[in-house]
Amino acid sequence: MQAKNEKGEFVTLFTLTKEKIAVLKKTSQFFCPTCHEKVQIKAGKTKIPHFAHLPNQIVQHGLGRGSIPFGREATVVLLAKTANFQCIVRTVHTRN
Repeated sequence: MQAKNEKGEFVTLFTLTKEKIAVLKKTSQFFCPTCHEKVQIKAGKTKIPHFAHLPNQIVQHGLGRGSIPFGREATVVLLAKTANFQCIVRTVHTRN
């Protein structure tokens, strides 16, 4: 859902326009906030804009037994994460 840019700032793609995402894809580098490895922007005509680890990276997210290797997330999972994130943002803004 989010990645850090070169300045260490969090970036959330679904809040940006397609044009802004296209510019960022060409001009910026992003890093996973968990493992700090480089990630890429995935934003096509049918994909929900998101960050993804590079194809040849082997990344373990989680700790200890039960952790799973990072892999491709299904569209339904990305939709659920987006909906949850939007709900949290609305709740925080409503309370302030």
